[in-house]
Amino acid sequence: MPIPTINMLNFCRSGEFGGLKLGQTKAHLAAYFPPPDSVYPEEPGAECVIWRYGSIDLIFRGDELTNIYADGFPWGKLDAGSHIAIQPWIFKHPKKLRLAFVIKKLNFHGIDFRKKTFALNTRLLLTSGVELYFENQNTPNNCDANKFVLTAFNLGATPKDWAD
Repeated sequence: MPIPTINMLNFCRSGEFGGLKLGQTKAHLAAYFPPPDSVYPEEPGAECVIWRYGSIDLIFRGDELTNIYADGFPWGKLDAGSHIAIQPWIFKHPKKLRLAFVIKKLNFHGIDFRKKTFALNTRLLLTSGVELYFENQNTPNNCDANKFVLTAFNLGATPKDWAD
């Protein structure tokens, strides 16, 4: 089986994740993708199952892929495990992933987005459906959202709080 490659710029542009698509079944992914590094929970029949590849989670509800998720920024680099190659784009240097920097890179690459600022975080919803989460890593008195750092990304059902 060839090693799949994840291109993070393409993921942000289109939601394409090494050929994976939301709604695919575990059986389909098992035929196309290498085995995950770990599975949680390990008990069969769980309603929600996570296949973990490095720091990337593929989340299944029932038999269907519903989310592609990763967190742990800015403390560690994006890691797809030993069975998947990754082209990290801006995710190569997680400590640089402040809101203003990411917006500049998205604009440079023509990736449109909507922005929402909440009390404790700011989120960007890209036109691809990928959602980027930014949080304040400084003291509560320093609430300049442009300095918030990327802490996670998710591709899944659009949260209700994005509805117009």
